Amino acid sequence: MIKIKGTLQFMPQLCLAFSFISSCSAKAVIFFIVGAQKSGTTSMRLNLRQHPEIHLQREESHLFDRTANATAFQNQVERKSKQNSKLKAFGDCTPSYMWQPLAMYRIRSAYPKAKIIISLRNPVWRAYSQYCMGFEKQTLKGVSFNEAIVADIQKIGKFNQANMPVGGFVSRGIYVEQIERTYSLFPKEQIHISCQEQVQQTLKYDDILEFLGVSVMDLNTTMHNTRDMRRDNTSDKSAGTCARPNNETVSALSAFFKPWNEFLLIWVDLNLSGSMHYDISKCVRDWGTVVSYLNA
Repeated sequence: MIKIKGTLQFMPQLCLAFSFISSCSAKAVIFFIVGAQKSGTTSMRLNLRQHPEIHLQREESHLFDRTANATAFQNQVERKSKQNSKLKAFGDCTPSYMWQPLAMYRIRSAYPKAKIIISLRNPVWRAYSQYCMGFEKQTLKGVSFNEAIVADIQKIGKFNQANMPVGGFVSRGIYVEQIERTYSLFPKEQIHISCQEQVQQTLKYDDILEFLGVSVMDLNTTMHNTRDMRRDNTSDKSAGTCARPNNETVSALSAFFKPWNEFLLIWVDLNLSGSMHYDISKCVRDWGTVVSYLNA
C-alpha cells in the first residue's frame, strides 16, 4: 500500500486546529462526497442540490485538500442553517478528497461523525474521462491518451512538497487503497458506496437520501459532464471532443487495473459483505468487459 508521507507529523496540529469545531445542530448531518473524480460526482452534486432538505455547494470547494480550511465550511453550515430551518444535511462535494490522504485525515479530525459518500467507476473509463477533461481544457495539448497513461504510471506513489500525490490518471483508479484508508478513519455505517454505472441506469438517489436521513423523493435528475460518452474517432478541438482510445491502450490499462480490482473484490468480501447499498462486487466484476465497451 502507498505510504502516507509525513502524515504522523501533521496529526497533532490537525487535531489542535480542528478541536474548536462544534456542530451547529445536534440533528444536522454533515456529509462529504469524496470521489472518485470522473465517476458521476458532478451529476450527484447537481441532482442532490435540488432536494429542499440538502445544502450542497454549487462548485467543488477544495477546503480540505489544497488547504486545511474547516472553519470556512463550518461558517457556511451555520449561516445556511440560520437562513433555512428546513435544511437537514450539509455537504461538500470535492471528488479529489478520497485520493488525497491528508484531506481524509483533515475531514476525520474536524468531523468524526460525518457521512462519507463514494462513487466508483470502471477505472479505465474514469482515466479516459479525466484525459478528455484535460484535453478540452487544453492542458494536454499534443498528448495522446496512451502517452498520458505511460507518463502517469511513473508518478504512482510520489508526492509533491505539499505532501499531495502527483499525477492521477492511473492512481485515482486504484480504489482499494483509497477505500481501505477511508474505512480506517470512519465506521462503515457512516460510509455509502455506489457505482456510477448502476446509478446512471436509473438516475435514482433514493439510497443516498435515506443514508443522509432526509425525505426520499423524486428528483428531476439528469446526467452531467458526459464528454467521454461523446467520444469520436479523431481529435477535434473545435468540437470539444477527444480522440477515442485504441484497443491496445484500453486492453493494456485494463490489464494493469485487473489485480487492483481483484484486491478490491477481496477487500469488499472480507469487510463489507451484506452492508452495501449497491452490489459493488458485481459492478467491479462487470468492469472486466471494458474492451467490448469500446464499440458500444
